[in-house]
Amino acid sequence: MYKARRVRAFSHHFDSWQQFCEKALNLSQFQVNNYIKAARVFKDLAFSGFKILPKCVSQCLPLAKLKDYELTEAWQKVIDENPPHRITKNAIEATIKGEPLAIKKRLEIPLPEWENFEQRCKDAGLNPKDELQKFLGG
Repeated sequence: MYKARRVRAFSHHFDSWQQFCEKALNLSQFQVNNYIKAARVFKDLAFSGFKILPKCVSQCLPLAKLKDYELTEAWQKVIDENPPHRITKNAIEATIKGEPLAIKKRLEIPLPEWENFEQRCKDAGLNPKDELQKFLGG
C-alpha cells in the first residue's frame, strides 16, 4: 500500500488516494494510512529479530512516530516491562512516556440507578464521574 501510494499506482483508475481507499478498498484514507504505519512498525520490529511483536494496528500506532534505534529501544522496554498478555496500546503508550500504567476496572451499575445518580449530580451542578471518583477515594 505504501508503494502504491508513493508511486501513485492507483492514478490510472482513481483521481486521488482518498478515492482509491474509499472505492477500491472500502476503507477511509485515514484507516489505510494507519495500516501503512502499523505495517512499517511491524516489519521493522520483525526484521530487528523480535520474537514478541505487536498483535494489532492499535498496538503499532503509538510506536509509529519512532524510527530505527528509538523504535527498537522502546519496543524492548515494552516487552521487558510487560508480560505478553498485558501488552496493550495503553501499556505501550505508558512505557514510551515513562509513566505508570493506570489500571482501570469497570463497574456494572444498573442503568436506571446510574441515570438517577447522573441526574442528581447534574441538578447539583456536579460531574457524575468526578463525584463517583471522590466517593471511591480517588
